[in-house]
Amino acid sequence: MPTLYPDQADSQLLGPRLANPFSQYWLPIRNPGFGLSLGIVHVIAALTLWTVFSAFRGESFVDSLRSLTRGNTLLLIVILILAVPLLLAVLSLVARLLGLAKAGIVVFTRGALYQLSALAVSAAVVILLPWPNGWPDVVILLLALAAVYLGGWAVGSEAFALFILATPSGEVSTWKMSGQSIEDHKGFLRLHLAADGTLTVYPLVVDTVCRDWQLARNDDGARLVPQSGLPAVRLLEEPITITRKGTAP
Repeated sequence: MPTLYPDQADSQLLGPRLANPFSQYWLPIRNPGFGLSLGIVHVIAALTLWTVFSAFRGESFVDSLRSLTRGNTLLLIVILILAVPLLLAVLSLVARLLGLAKAGIVVFTRGALYQLSALAVSAAVVILLPWPNGWPDVVILLLALAAVYLGGWAVGSEAFALFILATPSGEVSTWKMSGQSIEDHKGFLRLHLAADGTLTVYPLVVDTVCRDWQLARNDDGARLVPQSGLPAVRLLEEPITITRKGTAP
């Protein structure tokens, strides 16, 4: 591939936008359904762990939540949040030494650790919130789940975006571009077939697509046209000529 489009420098600037919360290409903004779905997954995971914890202690959901504000539970969650980067580093090192860095189970485990860290952040927030004693249990339960949902939407999505960017190659690595649905930087080919059978291929690119449109009327009715004219089209490289060989039967 003598010519790349966008080139390597531009691509390296485009990729990190997936994990930039201030960018319109941030993962949950660019893919609304993903953030909504991930929030639900975090709520289901939190409810499952919460049910097991409450049943083990023989307490209701809300009583077990209030009991978490005492003791070393919060400290354990903080340790879990900080331990995840260390676990990821150890996993990556061992997988690289064993030649399993691209194995599906390793990639899945890395992604799960990222989400576990995000869920721990949401759990820490829920525990730190000052829940009033006079509030009904159902209100506290719904608010706690709402906090977990928002954490899954924001922190979980950010963790998944960082997981994509931290994956050097493979299917997951390609998501950093496809997950942004970038409108600009389009490329296409124009083909010219001469009478003698010679084929000329013109590699064309459009750096910026049209975004502002206006309604134009003509004899055939009305249609949308670019407000500032058609976008500039340029050759990516010199045309490629393929000469016909042999004789037709």
